[in-house]
Amino acid sequence: MRRRLFLLLFAAFALKAALLARFDAHPLLQPTGGMDSGVYARLAADVARGDVLLRGPGPVPYFVSPLYIYFLAAVHALSGGSLLAAKVVQIALGTAAVGLVWGMTRRFFDDRAALVAGILYALTGVVSFHEILILQAALDPFLTALFLYLIAVGLTEGGVSSKVWVAAGAAGGLLALNRPNALLCVAAVAVALAVGRARPAVALLVGTAAIVALPLARNLIVSGEPVLISSHGGLNFLVGNGPGANGVYRAIPGITPDIGGQSADTKRLAEAEEGRPLTTREVSAHFARKAWAWIRSEPGAAVALFAKKVRFVLSGDEAPLNFSFPWYRERSLALKLLCVGPGLLVPLAGAGFVLAFFATSAAPRRALLVWAVFVPAYVLAVAAFFVATRYRLPLLVALAPLGGAAVARLPEAWRAKGARLGAAVA
Repeated sequence: MRRRLFLLLFAAFALKAALLARFDAHPLLQPTGGMDSGVYARLAADVARGDVLLRGPGPVPYFVSPLYIYFLAAVHALSGGSLLAAKVVQIALGTAAVGLVWGMTRRFFDDRAALVAGILYALTGVVSFHEILILQAALDPFLTALFLYLIAVGLTEGGVSSKVWVAAGAAGGLLALNRPNALLCVAAVAVALAVGRARPAVALLVGTAAIVALPLARNLIVSGEPVLISSHGGLNFLVGNGPGANGVYRAIPGITPDIGGQSADTKRLAEAEEGRPLTTREVSAHFARKAWAWIRSEPGAAVALFAKKVRFVLSGDEAPLNFSFPWYRERSLALKLLCVGPGLLVPLAGAGFVLAFFATSAAPRRALLVWAVFVPAYVLAVAAFFVATRYRLPLLVALAPLGGAAVARLPEAWRAKGARLGAAVA
């Protein structure tokens, strides 16, 4: 089995390297201007030059998720500012994520399911595409896989020490520093874990808190404001909820639709509407209140919009933000070969969960339930704001093990032709 794993990882890295060679110099993928890639590259260069706390932009909390800034800065310092080096590290981490998917699947199921899950995940093109970009989404797959793998270790090893749960919490905290709404997923897993096992849940939250305390401390030191991670949550909530919201990104009138413009325009617009100076937290709260006011005034429309966003998260439809994966897929044979996506993983994962749930005893069933809580929690965490293709990457990591279980268990269920098969097909 180790030989198969080695071949899988070798093939995954080779495919990612081929994508990197194809698109590294593409003029539309260069990190310039005020879009996400350009802003992250500039902030990372500032950190590498010595502005570790990023005081340069002013005494303000982080406006964007901070982890990727420091990842880029570390590679920048070690490689003399090479963005290609950062992309190579990203595809190496992406390859490691394939191994982690294999490992967590093997803990819950068997070798065959693990191999299938690894292949499905390695062939998920939208993941590999984002790993070759200068974009914070490039780290999401690895961080998600690390978090879910450590949770799987804690759930499947009897008498595991609290250190594993603290490490899992730390991995969840790192994911939140890159994708702040993932904090909701860490909390959901902790709640599910606490039903009968309070100590591991506390250790998990301790590990998360230790990591999340870092940006909180920086925000307090630099700005004096206790912003937990970053300050753009209120604006993003209004983007996804309010008059004119359609489930995906939309421009808010008066706010430039890029990070550079948003960080300045949100304060200017909020202060003009409030008629007084506002702190960064008050600016974010201003936009959040506008979204909540619409939800209260149009509850039916808000529920319908939320259902639409849930469907977007789970569907095979694409919602590009900055970069259009379908456009690049049409121009790359390698991306066409990486043909797995949510349109396949979502139904396979549903079938795999049903087949596994009804085929296991009480203890393994509970472990699977706790681990799988991540899936609905992440769907809801994305749908609460707005949907973009790159925001779905953590979900695809969690779906691959269940998809592998489906492929491995369907033949047996077909031969049995019992209620499990009908439920799995449904």
